[in-house]
Amino acid sequence: MPIAFQGCSINRMSPGWVRLWVGSIVLRVDIIGPALPTQLLSACESQVLPLLLDFREMSYHSHDEDKLNCDITTLRYQLRVCSIESAVDNKIFVPADCLERALSDENITEELRRYRIADDAVTSYICREAGKTFLTLVSISETGAIEQFMRRGFTDANLPISLERISNADNALSVFKHLWAKEPDRIHDFCEHQWKFMAPVFDREQYRYDPFDPKVILPFTHRGPDKPGGFSVVYQVLFHPAHFPQPV
Repeated sequence: MPIAFQGCSINRMSPGWVRLWVGSIVLRVDIIGPALPTQLLSACESQVLPLLLDFREMSYHSHDEDKLNCDITTLRYQLRVCSIESAVDNKIFVPADCLERALSDENITEELRRYRIADDAVTSYICREAGKTFLTLVSISETGAIEQFMRRGFTDANLPISLERISNADNALSVFKHLWAKEPDRIHDFCEHQWKFMAPVFDREQYRYDPFDPKVILPFTHRGPDKPGGFSVVYQVLFHPAHFPQPV
């Protein structure tokens, strides 16, 4: 259970660091010297925590990229904060309810404004048919490319994309070669980041599904112990509630 005190809570502790919530902001915190949870919370309450701890932004990136060097008001930062690690494969996904909030008119307009894009047609395109495409571009710091994606007719229906599909593309997927023919790492980044926005939402009334692509991130928040059977190993999982919604 999380430890909480006057707006501060610790919901995970590991040797040398904790995951700390302060209001709506979540931080990974590296501990400088020994400290008990009660001492950390006391420091939080007294607002001297920055003097006692080395703050690091909690994200799925490597430690070198983990330093707090990102404007916390950006949509990219918001996506980082609400990302969750799948309990099955330890990959990061953005829950469906967070996607919905991220794609609010206000967030889209503000993010486009940062790139001096003030075109209602672009906003409408994102809202109607390219929300996941837009958020993938945001997550790889290529928001400004959204106009080229719109001009070439690329939509979420084209997802997921792969390097193989792009290499022979002469349709909407040609946007990748048009933008990044000399920067293949950008194409690779898009291919990797798209999956965190594509975790499936399950239907309580549907019991059979077509096989998922091996890269699909399953939205499970907890995995129970393995239980060997005659021909397989079975374990219990918990869905993220936004991916296994209650019937209306």
